[in-house]
Amino acid sequence: MATASARRRANQGESRGNEDAATAELKTKLETCPDCTHKVRDGEEGIQCEICMYWHHSKCQKMAHEEYKVISANKQIHWYCRGCNKGMVNIVQTLASVQERQNKMEEEISKVKKDLGEVRQDLGDIEANIEKKIMESEKRLQRELTKMSKEAEIESFIEAKMVESAEMLEAKHIEEMEKLKTQITESDKKIEGVIDTKMIETREEERNKAERRNNVIIFGVGESDESETIKRIAHDRSTMNEILGTLMLENASMNKLIRLGKPATTADENGLTKPRPMKVVFDDEHSKNELLRRSKDLRKTKFKNIFIVQDQTLKERDERKQLMKERDEKRKQGQDMVVFQGKLVPRKPKPPTP
Repeated sequence: MATASARRRANQGESRGNEDAATAELKTKLETCPDCTHKVRDGEEGIQCEICMYWHHSKCQKMAHEEYKVISANKQIHWYCRGCNKGMVNIVQTLASVQERQNKMEEEISKVKKDLGEVRQDLGDIEANIEKKIMESEKRLQRELTKMSKEAEIESFIEAKMVESAEMLEAKHIEEMEKLKTQITESDKKIEGVIDTKMIETREEERNKAERRNNVIIFGVGESDESETIKRIAHDRSTMNEILGTLMLENASMNKLIRLGKPATTADENGLTKPRPMKVVFDDEHSKNELLRRSKDLRKTKFKNIFIVQDQTLKERDERKQLMKERDEKRKQGQDMVVFQGKLVPRKPKPPTP
């Protein structure tokens, strides 16, 4: 973070003769306050954003004189203009989300490594067992030797038994080792496959979430019975604009509006057909978030029967179904639980009516 006075002092020793036209033009542009379009001059209270690098008048950024003095005096304070500061919030949130996903991936890798360690432990047990059998065979040979009466027979017997045992044990040991090598190789391949699959699934899930970030799904919005597609689309868009107007969101910018699935062909007992869900794609995430936040206000309007949710991936929908199932089980046990922000939590008691 720099101030106007600090900038002038830093530039006093530099030669302006070496600046070419492009550098001078860029410098002039950065010294022009984007809020009022006037140049930040010497002696004025000016402050430079550490992200966009533009100079701003402190008053244009609605900064009190005392605040400006504190920031100017403390070089360790980082300052961002109001426009860049909004972007920093999204970056911090995204980094936190990436960190959480990385932690989950590391937990899964640790589990796989633990399984590999158990396989290697089994290998050690088998090797110990083979050594034990060798020692037992040697003991049996020793007992048999004591029963021999003749030196020649003893020597011949020992040689034959030793060779036979050594060959058998060596063959068995080689066979066991080959089996273990095969098992370890297969385990390594499985581990690599699990890691690759998890990484692919994670990237695919993040891509799907990004594609749906600005989308909502609306249930219960009646469909037009017009035969022409363009008229049905116009009807849906008009209804959506009316909903946005009811929620004081006239400035929300819709990019696309789509009916999901095929139209219903059968009617209920009242002679009505169930309307298809409607996916609405906004130009920005802020408009979508505001619609979700204010949707509860529709309960006291003619749109009280519609239901608005975030457009979710298949994995998110499956996770929510599982949470709903667990919630129902808890309620059967007398626990009043609700699903909130992807977790099962107790319902907050309503405040007493005054």
